[in-house]
Amino acid sequence: MGQVFSYQFQSELSALFIFWGLTAVGTGLGFMFWLDFRRRPSSAWRIAGTTVLFSGALLGAFFGYLSTQPEYFKKLSADNDGIRLEYHLLTEDIFLHWSDIKSISFQAHRLIIIGGRPVVTYSSPVVYHNEQEPLLRSLKRMMPSNNS
Repeated sequence: MGQVFSYQFQSELSALFIFWGLTAVGTGLGFMFWLDFRRRPSSAWRIAGTTVLFSGALLGAFFGYLSTQPEYFKKLSADNDGIRLEYHLLTEDIFLHWSDIKSISFQAHRLIIIGGRPVVTYSSPVVYHNEQEPLLRSLKRMMPSNNS
């Protein structure tokens, strides 16, 4: 059995907490308008209030999902074949063979993997200063010598 390397950047619980928190805020704002609109005499106001309630919930869920940084991977695993990038919630995981990877580096405290066909950039969430070099060394050790 070959070497396996794994690193968790961000927990699923923190992403879910942010998502549900912003969803609750959006729903709460929609609910406030719904309470105000349903007191008015016309049935059109009640329909508008219901529309605003659902819109607030959907906007809260949308911004909650965006706040979990869907473009950044949450976990990285590497073995002798390549690197697997795991994402949050609705995004599919990606596997890159070592031959597809052009470079691995840090830019603005994020791990950046450039590779794939056509050239695509994969980014991690913010990585703390003291974890960068050991993480990069571990990944470079896993890469075949002709890629590094």
